[in-house]
This record gives sequence, structure tokens and C-alpha cells, in this order.
Amino acid sequence: MQLIININLDKQLILPLNYNHIVQSIIYRALSVIPEYADFIHDNGYMNGNRSYKMFNFGQLKGEYRIEGRNIIFSNFVWKSGAHCQC
Repeated sequence: MQLIININLDKQLILPLNYNHIVQSIIYRALSVIPEYADFIHDNGYMNGNRSYKMFNFGQLKGEYRIEGRNIIFSNFVWKSGAHCQC
């Protein structure tokens, strides 16, 4: 399954250049409505033999942006495709 996220911004979104952990936190927080499942995905993932498969991989956010120092600043729209879920 592939998750596509589209966000219209009311004001600028300022993130550190290394923002993947923030995106991951947002997804896990959204999943927290089912606490046992969120914990399972975060802590264990799915097992196949001796291998554990975590649920997400991430690419870059897309949209109109500029870089200032160690931050990336999105101005009006952010989208992300390709956050794959091994569900």
C-alpha cells in the first residue's frame, strides 16, 4: 500500500533539513487511536522467519520551498507520495 499525503498550508511550514523523524512521528501519532497496533508496528513490525519488516520507508516532501540555514521552509503546499506501508 502507498500513502499519499497532501497538505494545504495556512502559513509557512518550517522543518529541520533532517525531518524524516518528524513525519514518522506524525504517522505514529495518527495511528495511536489504535494503541496496540501503533505499538506493534513501532516496536516489532511483521516477522517472516528471522526477519522483521518495519512498516514505513520515506522519501522527500515536495512543494515550493526555500532553504535557510539548517531549515527547509515550505510556503503553501506540501505533498508526499511513496511512503510505502507493508500492510
